Amino acid sequence: MLDVSALANTDPFTAPFGVQNPGKFLFTGMPVGVQIVGGVPFQIVDPAKNEGRGFIVLHSDKAPTDRQ
Repeated sequence: MLDVSALANTDPFTAPFGVQNPGKFLFTGMPVGVQIVGGVPFQIVDPAKNEGRGFIVLHSDKAPTDRQ
């Protein structure tokens, strides 16, 4: 598996997409660690073990301006 933890830039459990308190758009029920869906293994990065970063969010004109 490709380790993307160094590229993660937001916390899916507290501030996905760089937005604090996004209402229903929290991923709190998502399991962390290695998952297998449709026979394809992948890993969901645990933000508690990765400096609060667990998702890779790509650029958007609606993203907070203080994020790269």
